Amino acid sequence: MQITPTLARAKRAIFFSCATVAASLLAFPASPAFASFPDKAVKIVVPFAPGGGTDLVARTMGITMGQELGQPVIIDNKPGAGTLIGTDTVAKSRPDGYTLVMATVAHVVNPSLLSKLPYDYEKAFAPVMLVGISPNVLVVRTESPYKSVGDVIAAAKAHPGKLSFASQGAGTSAHLAGELFKNLTKTEMTHIPTGAPVRPSLICWAARSMSCLPRQPQSARSSKAAGCGRWP
Repeated sequence: MQITPTLARAKRAIFFSCATVAASLLAFPASPAFASFPDKAVKIVVPFAPGGGTDLVARTMGITMGQELGQPVIIDNKPGAGTLIGTDTVAKSRPDGYTLVMATVAHVVNPSLLSKLPYDYEKAFAPVMLVGISPNVLVVRTESPYKSVGDVIAAAKAHPGKLSFASQGAGTSAHLAGELFKNLTKTEMTHIPTGAPVRPSLICWAARSMSCLPRQPQSARSSKAAGCGRWP
């Protein structure tokens, strides 16, 4: 099978959740009207619920942006549908550079997962900059009998379909990392999309087995999670 550029990018991004700021596509004309840009608030749409890694990066970046631009930077959380709701909002916004979106790996893989998107992801957006890269980690509950990745694989093979893993939602890097893990280890596990970023301990409680999630050091330390294994 020929690997297209899109599939190649998606494959490389499975283990690393990247956040890129993208703007609704616009070829800015060289006119005096843009000399004073920005002359009003800039909005950054985060297609996830508040409290997650992407939201934290956006809010941190927004503070510095506001200071540099001299205008307020508003963070607008629009979670749902594997980032489609928030992303579509930006795709249909006025292409004047005042509405941005935090585009994660889901922006690249959604065209491969869904037969139809509400926007043309290649033409509707223009990349602005890469703002962060976050590796995924495998986490289990403190009282879990799994103390290594090998333990998880052995249990999954002994009980096909009985183990479950959680992620922030369908199509996210954590979800795809879990699916790739299943494929590489020839195991069968059940995916549980939580629909919102939560602490690893809570994700693991919901999944009862383990979770694949972007690495957030402080959150991971406070969760008392044991048996964490960093993926290659």
